[in-house]
Amino acid sequence: MKIEDPRPKLIQATALILTLTSLVPTIVVPIFVNQSYYFTLAGAANTCMFAILYLIIANNKPQYWHRYLVISMGYLSIVPLIIVSGGINSQFTSLLTVSPVMVALLSNNRDSKIVTVLTVLFILSLLFYHDNLISLSNETISIDRTRSRATWLILGCLLGAGFAQVFNQTNQKLRAALTKRAYQDELTGLPNRRNIMEILQQKLSNYQANGPIAILMIDVDHFKKLNDSYGHLFGDECLQAVSRSISESIQTNRDVVGRYGGEEFLAILSYVTPDEAVNLAQNIRRNIAGLKLQTHDKQPVRITVTIGWDYVELTENLAVSSILNPADKALYVGKQQGRNQVVAATATHI
Repeated sequence: MKIEDPRPKLIQATALILTLTSLVPTIVVPIFVNQSYYFTLAGAANTCMFAILYLIIANNKPQYWHRYLVISMGYLSIVPLIIVSGGINSQFTSLLTVSPVMVALLSNNRDSKIVTVLTVLFILSLLFYHDNLISLSNETISIDRTRSRATWLILGCLLGAGFAQVFNQTNQKLRAALTKRAYQDELTGLPNRRNIMEILQQKLSNYQANGPIAILMIDVDHFKKLNDSYGHLFGDECLQAVSRSISESIQTNRDVVGRYGGEEFLAILSYVTPDEAVNLAQNIRRNIAGLKLQTHDKQPVRITVTIGWDYVELTENLAVSSILNPADKALYVGKQQGRNQVVAATATHI
């Protein structure tokens, strides 16, 4: 489970911004500046290209190649303008310095490094072939200024690339931390209620690819009494010990257990038979009952759990509540019958 990747929305927004930033100068600049018709035609072509690009991205599900399409279209629009409007001294070359940052935001650090190298090589090529370029801007600029501008452009690209690397690394760490906090129970390290419910929902949504599942609702017996008698710190230690015991008991490569709330845990067992499910539930109960726990003053404490379970054939339009309710009711029956036992939903007549 991860926090939603913001890049698809950012890519779509970038396509829209490129459309507007191409459209507005194309309309406004000719009113105030006497320039070659080439720039107006190029601006109109770029606006149409970006508008089509935006429609493609906005009307399709996010795809990995969308980022590369936006990046390549951006360069395709600006490079011809730079080449025919003074090369290094073109008014458009300043846009090159932001390209590593934009690529890092839209894609990743590796692509940003590649674009940085290509951009620097492009700037050096413009400098080397400066005298052979056709300039429609008709400006005469000294070679010293051209070299100086090339130097600053390269420095700008490198600084932008460095900023992009740091930003992406920081952003990835923050997203990982947010993901952990959003989907992991802080006390036990298990998936939290949100996470375990999403996992269950995913199994329902993809029911055809998943076989039958078993649901185990596991509740620590008399947990409130434990807290009242020995303190909340010891209660936390008990929950941690129980979570470790359950995790060690299930087949972790295909099964999942999470903290459902308070002293209650939820285990989802995949590709098991009813006999395998009840045997595993009994193993969990016995293993927890065998835990050797001591209070801070070395007083031994025995903890037990009650487990309600149900066996579910996944079908279309099956609701999460309809899966959990039978196991939860079986758990309630187990508590009424004296706790420290495993109760099947089919045996409760509910």
